[in-house]
Amino acid sequence: MEYIQWAALGLALVAVLLSVWALVLIRRAHARLNEVTPDTRGLAQRVKDADVQESLSAIFSQLESMSRKSDETKAQVDELNRLMSRSIRRIGLVRYDSNDEIKGNLSFALCMLDNRDNGVMLTSVYDLNACRVFVRGILGGKAQHDLMPEEAEALEQALGDR
Repeated sequence: MEYIQWAALGLALVAVLLSVWALVLIRRAHARLNEVTPDTRGLAQRVKDADVQESLSAIFSQLESMSRKSDETKAQVDELNRLMSRSIRRIGLVRYDSNDEIKGNLSFALCMLDNRDNGVMLTSVYDLNACRVFVRGILGGKAQHDLMPEEAEALEQALGDR
């Protein structure tokens, strides 16, 4: 049973790490968008003592370069948004006692959803004779099978994180 709990915690940790990594990449992409000011300063230095033809050429060259950088950054941001929409974004966890014989909240229901409310419900029911693990699909915030009360609560927690 302890293995299942560690596995669930491991999955949750992986989800958090992936989310942090994606946020770092988004911040980097955003920082690249803000690199316009140093480029503009460099351009001003180049055209300072140049004639009109050279100045216009440098300006258009700089605009073309900035446009390429902007398009590359937009493509990266779009790709990150696409990846983030499918990553685990919301988690609900309910620990409980499956019967009166065993105490300590050794059973659990773990719901993990993406941005579109699709994901899985991982449930472990522990008793003295066995430990059973169930995986149920969640599509659009709705379970594909009937849920136990603890599973329904975990789903509500995950949906409440919007």
